[in-house]
Amino acid sequence: KLVDNGQERTPGLKGAVAVLLPFVNAQKDQFIPQHITNLLWAMAKLVDNGQKRTPEFNEALAALLPQVSAQKANFTPQGIANLLWAMSKLVDNGQERTPGLKEAVATLLPQVNAKKNQFIPQHIANLLWAMAKLVDKGQEQTSGLNKAVAALLPFVNAQTANFKPQEIASLLWASAKLVDNGLEQTSGLNKAMAALLPFVNAQKDNFTPQAIANLLWAMAKLVDNGQERTPGLKEAVDALLPLVNTAKANFKPQEIANLLWAMAKLLDNGQDT
Repeated sequence: KLVDNGQERTPGLKGAVAVLLPFVNAQKDQFIPQHITNLLWAMAKLVDNGQKRTPEFNEALAALLPQVSAQKANFTPQGIANLLWAMSKLVDNGQERTPGLKEAVATLLPQVNAKKNQFIPQHIANLLWAMAKLVDKGQEQTSGLNKAVAALLPFVNAQTANFKPQEIASLLWASAKLVDNGLEQTSGLNKAMAALLPFVNAQKDNFTPQAIANLLWAMAKLVDNGQERTPGLKEAVDALLPLVNTAKANFKPQEIANLLWAMAKLLDNGQDT
């Protein structure tokens, strides 16, 4: 958490992490569900902030993953959301989808459905982002995954007013990525998107450059996959386009590429110039 908030990864901090990792393996049978969640979340955050996946790191991860399966019934809704986020973030940063990781994911997905009524907006956004990211990295769209997505989508609609700008961007990105990887555009997905789009306009001044890039990419990708260009979608696009100019100095190379692709694709599908 310190590193996530800007703490430099000094030799002292790196040394402390390296010293602790072997104890994860040594004490794996003594961790309660909250510990397992916190450890996997911490490891994913460290990797996302530059931590190398050393042999000790990989051994600690391999030791923890079977504990997810063994204690699946005891994780809180927040724990489930954090675990799936952590595993997807690790995969996004190059972690191999080992049998242990695949089993942990498969074990958790039914828990999403079982505890769907208990997730807050942040959990819903993180879960849908995590599932979209896993699918994008090779996760099969199993019945368990499809059921988990279907279980969460009505709660997007029900809690639209409570999503933060970053969560709106994550949800629309996740929806577009899932559709791009073969998810059917069900009525539940269409309703969720229709509910979110007005909030793009309402919160347009609060989006970061990354969120702007992700949102325009998502809307272009949805349109490219058959999404109707409704008034809500057109208004959301129109609200975002001036922000590209305003934030132009802050886009990363990947975001610039995504934005130009998105604008070209929107034009290709009838967007007014």
